[in-house]
Amino acid sequence: VKETLSAEQRANLLSAKSRYSTEADAEIYAKARRLVNGLEKKENAEELRQARAKKARGHTKKSSIIVEWHCVTCQRRMSHKPTTCVSNGHVVKRKRDIKGKIGVEGDRLKLSKQNTADGGMVLGTGLEWSGL
Repeated sequence: VKETLSAEQRANLLSAKSRYSTEADAEIYAKARRLVNGLEKKENAEELRQARAKKARGHTKKSSIIVEWHCVTCQRRMSHKPTTCVSNGHVVKRKRDIKGKIGVEGDRLKLSKQNTADGGMVLGTGLEWSGL
């Protein structure tokens, strides 16, 4: 027996939701949130690892001592300790250099050599013209 539905019944039937729809939506949201949190943790861990490695190599702006490793056997220079060379019994030497601070004069010299489009000095910059 085929029954015809009124427009109101048809609208109610089409707009009906499952009684479990909110729980399913919550589960989908929780799963997506767990994925995002996992990716954020991986990203933060990678950034922290890179920052530690950079600091250990002495490439931070605050560090004035640069450490360099030199494998005498392989004739290679590295910014980190060559574990493969050490495990193979190669002669590895560590060299430390003090990075010289450039200072104001060095900064000005560097700026004067750059093009103005690249951030270099413009003719007359820093001069007091009001006394003329």
